[in-house]
Amino acid sequence: MLLGELCRRLGVPYRQARYVLEEDILPPGVDPAPDRGNHRQLSSEQAFWLGIVLKLKEAGMKTPLAATMASLTAGIFARVDLRKYDPEFEPFRGRLHARLNWYAELGDLRFIRLRAEREKPREALLDGTWFPIDGKKAKEQPSPVVRIQVDLSQIGRLLS
Repeated sequence: MLLGELCRRLGVPYRQARYVLEEDILPPGVDPAPDRGNHRQLSSEQAFWLGIVLKLKEAGMKTPLAATMASLTAGIFARVDLRKYDPEFEPFRGRLHARLNWYAELGDLRFIRLRAEREKPREALLDGTWFPIDGKKAKEQPSPVVRIQVDLSQIGRLLS
């Protein structure tokens, strides 16, 4: 997927995406300096990662924190056995069709977790553990007051 198409599908300004890439905030595997006249071709998983960053930035989050959240979300997805929840949704492996509603939640700007819910009846199927974004081990399980939620299923639908 080309950057312009990604922006069109997500409804974000192209210039905003160019700015993010110029700041060297890149999905894994993307060439930081393509030759002049060569356009970056993003894989589904790279487009998904960048989609998280762009939507968070559009909502007012600082770009480095948005990139950290996208990377940590990818890391959490790599550790969860999705086959028992939603086998068609592995967004960081290019499979973007979700049956469940998937969310990455940032708590108090210090913790991150993954959630999965069934639409009807509304039911949480996975209410993940909160992980500190700084990588340090938490003394006890946190209970964040402020939660920022990214609808990963919706980003997958927009990019499909």
